[in-house]
Amino acid sequence: MAICQKIVERHGGYITAQSSPGNGATFIISLPEKSDSEPH
Repeated sequence: MAICQKIVERHGGYITAQSSPGNGATFIISLPEKSDSEPH
């Protein structure tokens, strides 16, 4: 998980985690949308 977090952070995103005892965990990865600097 630490490796994933570093990769996501280097791309300008973040990871959050939510857990419930007996129900497991949910991981949310958020990455910024890439915008083109030049129009097509």
